[in-house]
Amino acid sequence: MRGATTSDKRDYLRADLIHQLAAPQLEKFLNGVQTAVLRHASARVLIYVHVPQASYKIEKYHGSRFIDLLAATPRLRVALVATHREVQLVHQYIEALARLKKANLRSFADEATALAWLLPPALGLKAFRQRTKPRR
Repeated sequence: MRGATTSDKRDYLRADLIHQLAAPQLEKFLNGVQTAVLRHASARVLIYVHVPQASYKIEKYHGSRFIDLLAATPRLRVALVATHREVQLVHQYIEALARLKKANLRSFADEATALAWLLPPALGLKAFRQRTKPRR
């Protein structure tokens, strides 16, 4: 999908939202992430939002369905990451909704902290170091 990517990082699934998407495209992106994470052996996903703005109207893209899936499937674990403050606030709102439904979703301001929560302790730091290792 243009503006969004999903990649298998072996120990988790990574979904990047690179460009602002209209509600129908965002819903399609979330459905794709949902399908991929259900098939992924780890059942863990990091969603990194790179866009500077987000909407609190999560029903526009049926975001509550994704939260309901998480709540119904306790083994699934989702970390939301955003570096823009406005998007972080929306992620905190989504996290609050997820907590009410006992879904395994947390929001973070940086990738290292998200991976530390998302992955088993030894694996989280190792995966982050491998990703940020300079190429020679």
